[in-house]
Amino acid sequence: DLDRIEIRVRKGELSPLAWHMTRHQMNPGLLAKYVGLSRLRVRRHLKPRPFERLKPALLARYADLFGITVEDLKALPTNAGLEFPIPREPA
Repeated sequence: DLDRIEIRVRKGELSPLAWHMTRHQMNPGLLAKYVGLSRLRVRRHLKPRPFERLKPALLARYADLFGITVEDLKALPTNAGLEFPIPREPA
Protein backbone atom coordinates (compact mmCIF):
# COMPACT_ATOMS: atom_id res chain seq x y z
CA ASP A 1 0.00 0.00 0.00
CA LEU A 2 1.44 3.33 -1.08
CA ASP A 3 0.40 5.17 2.09
CA ARG A 4 2.23 2.68 4.32
CA ILE A 5 5.35 2.94 2.17
CA GLU A 6 5.19 6.73 2.34
CA ILE A 7 5.05 6.61 6.15
CA ARG A 8 8.05 4.26 6.26
CA VAL A 9 10.03 6.51 3.90
CA ARG A 10 9.25 9.57 6.03
CA LYS A 11 10.36 7.64 9.14
CA GLY A 12 13.65 6.79 7.45
CA GLU A 13 13.00 3.06 7.26
CA LEU A 14 12.94 2.94 3.44
CA SER A 15 14.45 5.02 0.63
CA PRO A 16 12.32 7.11 -1.73
CA LEU A 17 13.06 4.46 -4.36
CA ALA A 18 10.67 2.15 -2.49
CA TRP A 19 7.87 4.69 -2.87
CA HIS A 20 8.47 5.19 -6.60
CA MET A 21 8.71 1.42 -7.14
CA THR A 22 5.41 0.87 -5.33
CA ARG A 23 3.74 3.80 -7.12
CA HIS A 24 4.57 2.13 -10.44
CA GLN A 25 3.27 -1.23 -9.20
CA MET A 26 6.66 -2.92 -9.29
CA ASN A 27 8.46 -5.29 -6.97
CA PRO A 28 12.25 -5.55 -6.50
CA GLY A 29 12.54 -8.37 -9.03
CA LEU A 30 10.73 -6.49 -11.77
CA LEU A 31 12.59 -3.26 -11.04
CA ALA A 32 15.88 -5.17 -11.15
CA LYS A 33 15.07 -6.53 -14.61
CA TYR A 34 14.18 -3.09 -15.94
CA VAL A 35 17.37 -1.42 -14.68
CA GLY A 36 19.65 -4.39 -15.37
CA LEU A 37 20.72 -5.09 -11.78
CA SER A 38 20.47 -8.08 -9.50
CA ARG A 39 17.42 -8.26 -7.27
CA LEU A 40 19.71 -8.23 -4.24
CA ARG A 41 21.25 -4.89 -5.27
CA VAL A 42 17.82 -3.34 -5.83
CA ARG A 43 16.63 -4.57 -2.42
CA ARG A 44 19.72 -2.97 -0.89
CA HIS A 45 18.91 0.33 -2.62
CA LEU A 46 15.50 0.31 -0.93
CA LYS A 47 17.34 1.06 2.34
CA PRO A 48 18.06 4.75 3.03
CA ARG A 49 21.82 4.57 3.69
CA PRO A 50 22.81 2.59 0.58
CA PHE A 51 20.44 4.71 -1.53
CA GLU A 52 22.13 7.92 -0.35
CA ARG A 53 25.48 6.55 -1.55
CA LEU A 54 24.39 5.64 -5.08
CA LYS A 55 26.43 7.08 -7.91
CA PRO A 56 24.76 9.64 -10.19
CA ALA A 57 24.78 7.26 -13.16
CA LEU A 58 22.77 4.62 -11.27
CA LEU A 59 20.36 7.22 -9.91
CA ALA A 60 19.87 8.40 -13.49
CA ARG A 61 18.99 4.85 -14.60
CA TYR A 62 16.30 4.62 -11.94
CA ALA A 63 15.01 8.13 -12.74
CA ASP A 64 14.88 7.42 -16.47
CA LEU A 65 12.90 4.27 -15.85
CA PHE A 66 10.27 6.19 -13.89
CA GLY A 67 10.33 9.16 -16.28
CA ILE A 68 11.36 11.63 -13.59
CA THR A 69 14.44 13.66 -12.68
CA VAL A 70 17.08 12.43 -10.24
CA GLU A 71 15.98 15.18 -7.83
CA ASP A 72 12.40 13.87 -7.95
CA LEU A 73 13.67 10.34 -7.38
CA LYS A 74 15.47 11.40 -4.21
CA ALA A 75 12.34 12.89 -2.63
CA LEU A 76 8.72 12.09 -2.04
CA PRO A 77 6.18 14.16 -3.95
CA THR A 78 4.58 16.91 -1.90
CA ASN A 79 1.04 15.87 -2.86
CA ALA A 80 0.33 12.17 -2.76
CA GLY A 81 -2.50 12.42 -5.28
CA LEU A 82 -0.11 13.70 -7.90
CA GLU A 83 -0.17 13.01 -11.57
CA PHE A 84 2.87 11.39 -13.09
CA PRO A 85 4.28 12.38 -16.45
CA ILE A 86 3.94 9.85 -19.22
CA PRO A 87 7.19 7.83 -19.29
CA ARG A 88 9.49 8.58 -22.16
CA GLU A 89 10.14 6.02 -24.84
CA PRO A 90 13.43 4.13 -24.26
CA ALA A 91 16.30 5.28 -26.41
